[in-house]
Amino acid sequence: MIKDYYKILKVDRHATNLDIKKSYRDLAIQLHPDRNKADNAHDDFVELNEAFLILSDEFKRKKYDILYDHYLNPSPAGLNNPGKEEFESIRKEARKESEKIADSNFYMFTTELLSEMVGQALFSGLIDGLGAVLKGTGEIIGDALSSLD
Repeated sequence: MIKDYYKILKVDRHATNLDIKKSYRDLAIQLHPDRNKADNAHDDFVELNEAFLILSDEFKRKKYDILYDHYLNPSPAGLNNPGKEEFESIRKEARKESEKIADSNFYMFTTELLSEMVGQALFSGLIDGLGAVLKGTGEIIGDALSSLD
């Protein structure tokens, strides 16, 4: 049986990468085994990371969607499932990485999440600031050119 990674991440199939990342961050903080003391916390966290690693990568997500669609609507008997072996290899790789993430301590895990969020915010701020500078420069040049008329 194939897992529904969208359901695990609590997003719909049309979710953007930003939606997937936001949902992952929220759920990861709740489910990390250092904070969640439930018996199945480690397994839930590994499953969450596996879903994130597949759905946040465009290539892997496409492979998953094709395989999942085929699973829900199987072809006539005797026909092979397209891409099943290739996807299984991708899934196993994601599973290994998920185990490493789950075994990291909560401090290191949240530090990595926060640094990624801060990096994105700084980059966004830099782009906005650069746009404002360019707009201001364009207005100054425009004013200078119109004064020449």
